[in-house]
Amino acid sequence: MRPHPLLVAFIILGSTQACKFLRKDNDREPVARVMDKYLYADEIAGLANGMSPEDSASFIQNYIYNWGKEQLLISRAEFNLRDDQKDFEELVNQYRNDLVKFAYLEKYVSQNLDTSITENEIKAYFAENGRDFELKENIVRCDYYVFKSNTPDIAKAKNWWRAPGDKNFERFSEFASVFAIAKSVGDTNWISFDKLAMEISPLPTYNQAQLLSQNKRLLLEDTAKVYFLEFKGYKIVDDVSPLPYVQSTIKSIILNKRKLNLIAKMEERLVEDAFNKAEFEIF
Repeated sequence: MRPHPLLVAFIILGSTQACKFLRKDNDREPVARVMDKYLYADEIAGLANGMSPEDSASFIQNYIYNWGKEQLLISRAEFNLRDDQKDFEELVNQYRNDLVKFAYLEKYVSQNLDTSITENEIKAYFAENGRDFELKENIVRCDYYVFKSNTPDIAKAKNWWRAPGDKNFERFSEFASVFAIAKSVGDTNWISFDKLAMEISPLPTYNQAQLLSQNKRLLLEDTAKVYFLEFKGYKIVDDVSPLPYVQSTIKSIILNKRKLNLIAKMEERLVEDAFNKAEFEIF
């Protein structure tokens, strides 16, 4: 947005009228004035470094305009608001105190928190709080292979997949090692059904529980690719999550509990020590 001509004129006029006095007063070069507030050349020096002369001039003009606009808004607010509406000193002090406390507590925690968590701790927490980890989505473990639709002998691969046996599995594995354009085999991690569907686009997302209960293997196709899926396990909504699926969450919970406990004990010692030293009294 271009600066309003009247505002630019007002700022420049104020700068011109105050210039002589300001130079004599503090030897700083003013570039703009709004009421009794001044913007000095040394405050904008270097702001447009690296810009072309045209861009630099435009940038500085806009900077001065925005500075003037802010001062005018503040001045108008000061004039129109009641004293109780513009008394922010208590809020500013509280905000500063909160920042200082937060910075100190973060430093204290970083220096004193034990972040090591054993597998036994995770298992114990899960055993005690397993019902807190009921699934909100269906999850699966699966192997899958992806081929281009025009892959040579893809029809044979489909037949091998439909009739799994030691020999056919061996044939399909050899075929996949040569022609698969993507695959995930032997991954024991759990994945949400919806996330899997994002990777395997023809995978239907409706009636998920029924599909999982009725199909161990799937053969899906779209216009460009053929997908071979084998489900190694699944759990549906409201089942208790398998431990590996929520392990990172449990770690975060344990660490947060330790953090809160560490801070509480520190604060308790701090108050007790202050009482003992007569630095804190309650009358």
